[in-house]
Amino acid sequence: MATVKINNKKYEVPALGFGHMEKLESEGYDVIAMFKKNQMFAPASAFIMLCVGCDREEANRLAEQHIYGGGNMQEIYMAFVKAIEESDFFRKVLGMEE
Repeated sequence: MATVKINNKKYEVPALGFGHMEKLESEGYDVIAMFKKNQMFAPASAFIMLCVGCDREEANRLAEQHIYGGGNMQEIYMAFVKAIEESDFFRKVLGMEE
């Protein structure tokens, strides 16, 4: 299983599916819009929420700590992109079918 490092702690990356999309939407994330607008911080925060199992407020706090600790959002963003590429459901919803 893939992992992502946030604040020097490794978290397992979940296999993304319908429940994850619903959780993101219920927390106010518009995943389709985030990627169409080429945003980085909102997707990174959303991904932290899914990997850590926290709410949006805690994900944002962890993201901020990650940056203050010398990390960057690009690493987390790219881990999210990879997880999406490996998810049939997310690829379909985001219009990334081959």
